[in-house]
Amino acid sequence: MEKTQTKTAPRKTDAVNVVWRSHAANVMRKECPGLADKEVCLGRLKLKNFGQNRLNGYVVFYALAARSSLSRTQRMLLWWKEKRSGTKAGDDFIVVVKAFKNNENKPRRAFVLPLSALESEMEYRPNNTFRAVINTEWRYAVRGDDCEILTEYAYQQEKRAAAQK
Repeated sequence: MEKTQTKTAPRKTDAVNVVWRSHAANVMRKECPGLADKEVCLGRLKLKNFGQNRLNGYVVFYALAARSSLSRTQRMLLWWKEKRSGTKAGDDFIVVVKAFKNNENKPRRAFVLPLSALESEMEYRPNNTFRAVINTEWRYAVRGDDCEILTEYAYQQEKRAAAQK
């Protein structure tokens, strides 16, 4: 790969175990159409007892969204849930997509949770490393206008190959 060439995300979103930030944003846009790629963050979320334990502690892509920016279908679904429960979820929401695929290889989907369900967050910034999936070290690397998750070993090999050219 030449120095001027920028690595780009593969076309198929769910073809790989790990997604790029732009892939996660594409999945999130089904629930929140106006979401920009730059608004998507990578990290771990700790949620209050909200029945979404399948997201607690996992590495996820997430973005904040207002009720008005959600899709019409999602707003109707929220309205129906609020009407049945008798409580209002609020006007701020978190849209979440898992960064790593599960063993069942189901297509990724976005979850919309009220901001009140968030207890704490730990964000991974671009060019930082983190541990996940059986204690493997991963790098959240910048690729042009996008970001990619790859193993630290692969990232270091890439750097060595670029330095030798």
